[in-house]
Amino acid sequence: MEKDFIERVLKKSGTFNNGRYDNEFADHINSFFGAGEYENTILLLEVPMHQDIPIDIYNNVFEGTASHLVSSAFLIYEELDNLSSSSSAN
Repeated sequence: MEKDFIERVLKKSGTFNNGRYDNEFADHINSFFGAGEYENTILLLEVPMHQDIPIDIYNNVFEGTASHLVSSAFLIYEELDNLSSSSSAN
């Protein structure tokens, strides 16, 4: 199920080329899936990291994803602003 989902996402995003996809994209999507009983669930919660050491370290998946989205939106805004500024100067 997970592999089929990843392939559908990659096809719809235009990164599935010539019947194949880049494993880097698949690994990124796969990193959102849980383990064990949550292997078919996308987790947007805090995920424990380095479970082999006795320190509680967590990665907040939602916070990181939201941060990437906001950063991308800002870059798009800046590019559109630069295009409109340069076209009005001409």
